[in-house]
Amino acid sequence: MDELFSQVVDSSREGMRKPDPAIYHLTQERLGVEDPASILFLDDAEGNIVAARDVGWHTVQVEDDYQLAITQVESLLDL
Repeated sequence: MDELFSQVVDSSREGMRKPDPAIYHLTQERLGVEDPASILFLDDAEGNIVAARDVGWHTVQVEDDYQLAITQVESLLDL
């Protein structure tokens, strides 16, 4: 997985897990992103979505209807 992405925040390595706000802040810091509203987070767990939204990220909950998630992502990217 590490080879596919420029930045990987692995909860087992970091000793923290979603939905702990600290892991979202660490991820944002590692990405070098100052404005949390410029982050788009996708997840299937509602608790993780709520936590990401609480730290200021845009979110899309991915459920069985993947097309709905794609539509939501496209809409947010148009912002």
